[in-house]
Amino acid sequence: MVNVGMGELVEIILPVHDMNLQVAFYRDILGLHVYEPEGVQDFRDFYDVKLYTGTCMLVLHVVRGEEIVGENAPKLVFRVADLRQSRTLLLEQNIEISEIRSPEIGQLICDGKDPEGNIFSLESSDQTAQLPIPVTSQPGRAPTYVSINSHRGRSITLLRDNKILIALEVLGIMLLNIARTSFNLVSFMTIFLVIMALLWLRGSSWSQMGLRTPLRWRFTILSGLIGGLILFAISTLVVGPIVTAITHTTPDTQVFNTVRGNPGELFTTLISIWSTVAFGEELVYRGYLFNRIADIFGGGGAGWTIALFGQAIIFGSSHIYQGMAGVLLTGAYGFLSGIFYLLYKRNLWPCVIAHGLIDTISIVLTFLGWA
Repeated sequence: MVNVGMGELVEIILPVHDMNLQVAFYRDILGLHVYEPEGVQDFRDFYDVKLYTGTCMLVLHVVRGEEIVGENAPKLVFRVADLRQSRTLLLEQNIEISEIRSPEIGQLICDGKDPEGNIFSLESSDQTAQLPIPVTSQPGRAPTYVSINSHRGRSITLLRDNKILIALEVLGIMLLNIARTSFNLVSFMTIFLVIMALLWLRGSSWSQMGLRTPLRWRFTILSGLIGGLILFAISTLVVGPIVTAITHTTPDTQVFNTVRGNPGELFTTLISIWSTVAFGEELVYRGYLFNRIADIFGGGGAGWTIALFGQAIIFGSSHIYQGMAGVLLTGAYGFLSGIFYLLYKRNLWPCVIAHGLIDTISIVLTFLGWA
């Protein structure tokens, strides 16, 4: 575990320009725990972010563009168990770091720079030890650490960084999805459980995929409802006619005909919509697959763009039972919902609410015989 030694100080302020960049470095690479704000992944709107080091609080503070970061910033000293292993991990992350020196007998030190040029030091005693790696941190909890040389530690490293394994992981979920939709060999719950296992193996969680507690529930719910109405209107008035013109048919929704005029079946279907369909599908497609495909391509603008199309294609193909018209219509919805996910800073709750609202409107119209 990485600790910051700052003498008697209980809080140290570090000026930054790019909050997301610096949080990613100190949280994801050096393993500090975000103390405040809780449950947030996008920090661009925050002027201060507090990270707990285990011994004191590091406060990242946004300064104006003309102020120079790095020149007068405090120098942080990170005490680690194994300096050589720590330095190797940082070099693998392309962090600028010096050679190890020993100013005193039994003391090892090397200096590095964070993404904005602030100088820090790694320090340890000259003894062999294993550096644990942070697995994940839930809001309000200290992060869990696992030895990098343990079986799970190795799986975490591989599944986070090895793009071939990430691609095989995505391919495996796609094949399970085909087995479910085309041959009815596995259930949706099976896929969900497999994904949960994969998240555990790479030390991640659903909150990192976007299922985190919103800062403002009213705003989130309202955003989901308005977004759902907008997506429903676009799908019905724009995408639907285009798909019909291309395929000369409409989606095959005969499977839902049992709802027509049947209050009991309507009630059961609505429960399924808000649990398995809206909640489950958004977790799997917009949450999990969207992020993992982006990981394959580096997570930048191009990576997220490719992932946007990729998850939409996979989502559309999962509705093959509705025919080609259904595949195109739901694929287009997956694309629009992916944009919605990105607009709301990769928070899944507005997408879940929008998805549930759209399916609720559709099934109620079917119940009334108006669909």
